[in-house]
Amino acid sequence: MYLATGFVIVTMAGVVAAHDARADATSNVSATGPTLSALTLSRSTVAGCKSLTGTVILTAPAPAGGRRVLLNDTLVSVIAPLSVTVPEGALSKKFLIKTRPVPEIRRGTMTATLDGVTLSQDLAVRPIGLTSVTLTPIRVVGGKPVTGTAKLECEAGPGDVTVELGSSNPAIANPVATSLVVPVGLQAQPFDVTTMPALSNTLVTISGTTRAITKSKVVTLTPAATISPTSLKFGPLRSGTTSEALALTLSNVGALPFSILGITIDRPVYRDLFFSKTSNCASSLPAGRSCTISVKFGSYPWSCTFGDASAKLSVSTSARSSPLVVGLSGTVSFQFPFPGCF
Repeated sequence: MYLATGFVIVTMAGVVAAHDARADATSNVSATGPTLSALTLSRSTVAGCKSLTGTVILTAPAPAGGRRVLLNDTLVSVIAPLSVTVPEGALSKKFLIKTRPVPEIRRGTMTATLDGVTLSQDLAVRPIGLTSVTLTPIRVVGGKPVTGTAKLECEAGPGDVTVELGSSNPAIANPVATSLVVPVGLQAQPFDVTTMPALSNTLVTISGTTRAITKSKVVTLTPAATISPTSLKFGPLRSGTTSEALALTLSNVGALPFSILGITIDRPVYRDLFFSKTSNCASSLPAGRSCTISVKFGSYPWSCTFGDASAKLSVSTSARSSPLVVGLSGTVSFQFPFPGCF
């Protein structure tokens, strides 16, 4: 007589077989349970002060009571648990690795050991770098100041952190200082940017660099001369009449005065329809001031013309490379009889 089980065959003479075919399927499991299959790290290089995640993976789900994996590292700047337990029925377990600030890059390894099986991964901890450069405002009239802020990945450590500052166009926008220092324990430090008058919209990149990490931000410089509104519409008018004046405001929104070089209308008369202008603007306009340009539209009393007319009013200043342009349009409606015509 004999008794057959899944793993042992027992006869009157004793044990004749110690396992069956199912043991072959679990040949990668040690006598006490599954062993290590892999050790992974979420990053191979990390800034000292930042955290990363490690993961231990078993060859099979953990048995009752779980499997405890021993952890070790060769870096004094790394703070990791001494062990991690893969819960019962689980195949893997994550663990948190913290780091400390370092003055220069440190390289080492992270290891995991279970039942004589040791796996390792390379890990490097680098100095704290720059995470961002911000500017306020990011659109400014040339000649007005801008405030920048250099921000580190974490609070500065183990010593002060120096940030080198630069500009893609120093002639028109440039940090006041060539560098700044973020003291230990602080994460950010402000800096000033000076700008010069811009004759057209100009983009300048302001950058910061520390420990080979560069971050940047773009500031847009705009001309000081502005005009509002940018179009005027008249009518419809009766033939032989002239409209009330509509006003344009020319402003100096910059930090320095500029010269007014000319105010013209490209087509003041069109088929007996006309645009006219008057102005209280002087030859120059101080910073923060404005002046008024008045425009009228009409038709001559003897005119038989009706319909639409258009023109452009241009204001040339020393503050812009091209004139400010305002679109003008007006309408004289048809009527019968036309005064002075029939």
